[in-house]
Amino acid sequence: MRLFSAILLLFSAITLAKTENTPYKPSQLFLVGGGLKSCSSMSKNQCLTPEKHQEIEVNNSKTHALFQLNHKTRAQVFALMDQEYSAEHAKQLKKLLNKAIKNASKTPVSKGEMVKFLKTFDNNQLINRLSDPEYFLLLDALEIAQIDKVTGERLQETVDLDRSKNSFTPQIYRDFVKRAQRLTHQQRPHILVVTASARDSFEAVDFYIQAFVQAGANTQWLPIDASLQPLISATANDRANLCDQLPTKRLAIQKSAYREAIYPDLVHQQRLACLEPQRLLEQVKQADGIFINGGDQSLTKQAFIKANGQDTEVMALIREKFDRGNFIIGGTSAGTAVMAGGQFNQHAMVMITSGQSDRAMFYGAHADVVPTEGCQKSNTCNDAPNDQLTYATSGGLGLFNLGILDTHFSERGRQGRLAVLAHTTQHQLAFGVDERTALVVTRLNQDKHELSVVGQSGVFIVENPLIANNTNANNTDTNNTPSRLTVKTHYIHQGDSLVVNDTGTLKFSLSKDKVVTEQTTGLLPEINNIFAGENYLKAAKLLCLSDQTELIGNVSYDNQRGKVIVTKTEHSVSVQGLYQLAKVEKHDCSYTHYQLTLSH
Repeated sequence: MRLFSAILLLFSAITLAKTENTPYKPSQLFLVGGGLKSCSSMSKNQCLTPEKHQEIEVNNSKTHALFQLNHKTRAQVFALMDQEYSAEHAKQLKKLLNKAIKNASKTPVSKGEMVKFLKTFDNNQLINRLSDPEYFLLLDALEIAQIDKVTGERLQETVDLDRSKNSFTPQIYRDFVKRAQRLTHQQRPHILVVTASARDSFEAVDFYIQAFVQAGANTQWLPIDASLQPLISATANDRANLCDQLPTKRLAIQKSAYREAIYPDLVHQQRLACLEPQRLLEQVKQADGIFINGGDQSLTKQAFIKANGQDTEVMALIREKFDRGNFIIGGTSAGTAVMAGGQFNQHAMVMITSGQSDRAMFYGAHADVVPTEGCQKSNTCNDAPNDQLTYATSGGLGLFNLGILDTHFSERGRQGRLAVLAHTTQHQLAFGVDERTALVVTRLNQDKHELSVVGQSGVFIVENPLIANNTNANNTDTNNTPSRLTVKTHYIHQGDSLVVNDTGTLKFSLSKDKVVTEQTTGLLPEINNIFAGENYLKAAKLLCLSDQTELIGNVSYDNQRGKVIVTKTEHSVSVQGLYQLAKVEKHDCSYTHYQLTLSH
């Protein structure tokens, strides 16, 4: 214990010296829209040269999860049934497994092979009707450990960032690390990776550590998650007894089971953090930056915020370091969405939790409703199906307070849901970040933030000017669903930036490498299902390059039909750029002050 205390004292002295000798620079947020696809032994289809990864297999890397139905794993499934499965599903699953085990393979198989095998005995199509928690717990129970026979250690996924097919993915990781280098003047900044957004918070640890090491950082895992948080926040004389509850908490909160058999070293590391929570604080003290993975932002929030809405000690320290400067915090997908929160212009920021644009147009947004993933399959959704637009009124971590944050944006046609949510919650600003793209936020002073874009695509911005003027000309029906709403929209790419002041006024600076578009002529066709996939993105680009002033699209849902109109105004600016980025030729069209109207 004395040795451990001495080490902590030394670390604190090093941290203090580093802080005192580093010139102040404002901290940054690095908000990625998800979709980071990297070459690894478990994602060989994302590699430029798949044959390279034949070497990885020989070198005993983990290539996929393995599953086996035997008496032990069947018993593990049965042990979960009373608490985690509906009575009917438990009865049918027990019957299915008892039938299947007689023909089960003696050797482990992949997930796809296991599911296919079980379905051969699944006359009632039970597998397809399980809710997501039921389905993934079945796989948890059937998964087996992968241990190197020579070393006795757990096999790990191996990453090869440079060989990723998508060249923007390594660019995103390296840009994050370079910013940490500039902020801290450290050649190899110390980055903590957080995997708390995932149902299985151990699965991606190896991947993220290797990705950031290859991007140029010294990297550690911060073993915080929604299951650990209530245990380290509790006071107890017997912490060993308290920490014995970790597997139970993991099952109850994250719907994850038997992880100690699959990731024994990582589970042990998390238990040590439970026994001595000070370890987590020391990790944060030494860090130059933190990066949060994708998954479920509600789980991420639970890892850092107590049930009463107060910061955990870990979150309070992260917030203190961020406010002090020379620190970078990033996230991807859910790790970005969770950053929203706090107050802006005396208005509380919300956090988006689920939903699709077409349903949002007709049924609006719903506060503090969290649907169960896959509930449609098991008819357990009640009034909250997965595609319903929902949000948390208490927000997320509150590190980004300028507006709502959304991700996987243009790729999934989320323009409609963001506009509806901004309208419903009376938010002045909302931001949608595309995949393999980052919104970089720098606080210039007390009154101004600079926002810039890096990566493959763009950032979509919804602006509610009527809200800024304390008026609302939009129409809402008796169910609080907007029958007609109009907002300003902007869409910017790498090289573009804007400054947001404390009243929410935006000042854009579009890249000097871009020029006012040479407009094409001809009427634009009406776009069917404009929020399907990238339809809106492609249609808006056509409008951006066109001499036309209006684009019309339609939306259908539940035998209802709506109209989407995008209009250029006298204030609209459209600029295009043709340039090389991450070895890819890009032809982008950025625009500001396009009017978006949704009606039904």
